[in-house]
Amino acid sequence: MRPRLLGFFLIIAAMATLPAFSRGSLTEQFQQTYTVNPHARISLNNINGDVEIIATDGNQVKIDAIKSADSQKKLDEAKINVDATSDSITIETKYPHRWNNNDPASIDYKISVPRDAELDGIDLVNGKLTLNGVRGDVSASCVNGTLMASGLAGEAKLSTVNGKLEATFDQVDNTNRISMSSVNGSIVLSVPNNVDASFEANTLSGRISNDFGFSEEREGFVGHDLSGTLGKGTTRIKLSNVNGSISIRRQ
Repeated sequence: MRPRLLGFFLIIAAMATLPAFSRGSLTEQFQQTYTVNPHARISLNNINGDVEIIATDGNQVKIDAIKSADSQKKLDEAKINVDATSDSITIETKYPHRWNNNDPASIDYKISVPRDAELDGIDLVNGKLTLNGVRGDVSASCVNGTLMASGLAGEAKLSTVNGKLEATFDQVDNTNRISMSSVNGSIVLSVPNNVDASFEANTLSGRISNDFGFSEEREGFVGHDLSGTLGKGTTRIKLSNVNGSISIRRQ
C-alpha cells in the first residue's frame, strides 16, 4: 500500500468504528437567528443526525434543529451549544459521557448562512451532510454518511470515510486549492468547462475517469494515478481514495 494512502487510512479507520445511533419517537425543536458579517466563519460539530447548510442572501445565520430520542432523559441530556459573535458562529452537539451513553439522542440541523460565509470545520460522524451555494472557503468531513456539496466557489477540503463524496463547483477562478478524500465510497468532482487547474488523483482500489482526456496510469500491481493540467493550472486539485472510484466531470 502506498505511504500517502496508508497514512490516511490508519488515521481515520478508528473513527469509522464509532457506534451508530437511531432516532427516537420523542422530539424537541431548537431555533436561533444571529446577525453576522457576510464573510463570517461557521463551525459545527455533530455526532448523530443529518446536517444541511444552505447559502442565502442577507447577513443572518439561522439555525433550525430537531432533537430526537427514545426517552425524555436522553432528549434533555443532548445539548446544543452556540458561541456567536459577528465574525463567527460555533455550533456543537454535547452529550454527558457520550461514548458511554447507550443510543443517545440524535440532532438534525438545517442552517442558513450568508453566501460568502466560510465553513470553517463542519464535522459530522453519523448522518448525511449537504452543502449548497456557499461561495466562501469550505472545510467539511463526514465519517458514516454521504457528503454532497453543490454551488461551491472557494477553496475546499472535503473528506468522508464510509460514504459517497460529491462536489460541484460553479467557479474556481479565485480558488487556490481543492482537496477531496475518501476511504470507502466514490468521489465525484464536477468543474466548469473552462476550468484553469492542475489535477492529481490517486486510488488504491478503484478506477479513475475524467471528461478532459487525461490518461490514467497504474502504479505497480495496485492503484491508479491520474494527472493533468488545463490552462495555466492555477487551481491545484487533489483527489485521493482508498476503496472507491474517482470521477472528474465537466459541467
